[in-house]
Amino acid sequence: QISLDNFISNNPNKHGYFTVIQYDDGSLLTLPKNTVVYGACSGDIPLPLIYQDINNTLHSIPKKKFNEKQILCSFVGTFTHTIRQKIYDTYKTNSEFDFTVVNNWSPVVDKNKQDSFITKTINSKFALAPRGYGRSSFRFFEIFQLGTIPIYIWDDIEWLPYKNIIDYDAFCISINISEINNLYKILSSINENTYNKMLQEYEKIKKMFELEGMSEFIINNVNS
Repeated sequence: QISLDNFISNNPNKHGYFTVIQYDDGSLLTLPKNTVVYGACSGDIPLPLIYQDINNTLHSIPKKKFNEKQILCSFVGTFTHTIRQKIYDTYKTNSEFDFTVVNNWSPVVDKNKQDSFITKTINSKFALAPRGYGRSSFRFFEIFQLGTIPIYIWDDIEWLPYKNIIDYDAFCISINISEINNLYKILSSINENTYNKMLQEYEKIKKMFELEGMSEFIINNVNS
């Protein structure tokens, strides 16, 4: 905090400041009032969660076609928010939903848990990416890279980046938890042709969910 305060004091700017925060809880420091926060889970302007797939693991895995995917919808993870428990309670008896509940999921995911997530996801037409502790979810971006369509489920704020320039309805499912009872009907209505078009639409904008695309967005936004 002292270092930040000193920087602000030595670099006064009448136009204000901006910061980029990927941390779930937002800034842990007191920021100047005229600071715009680009945040992955909170702030003024939503951003995607960015991570580094050093070995290009997700991109390199062979993808499956619509008819090759035996699972309608899957989820692998922990119940880090009440939303996830409600989804499970709603669809746990539906045979077309596959839940793998993992205890003690940590930032460093062991290979068995990672393999389980990858295997289930590539064999699923859709995969759940509900908000967790933070408003966003790494799953949303990982699922796309595995050739599957994510389902983002939110409660207080639909924390999706670039909503003013991206039509999310064209390539994914995003619903409020209050609509959870309608999810099965929504997924069942999507045929192979529509499904493939959704994946094609994602290909057009996927750069926006990568570090380079996000950085370009911030620079252009700040300069404007």
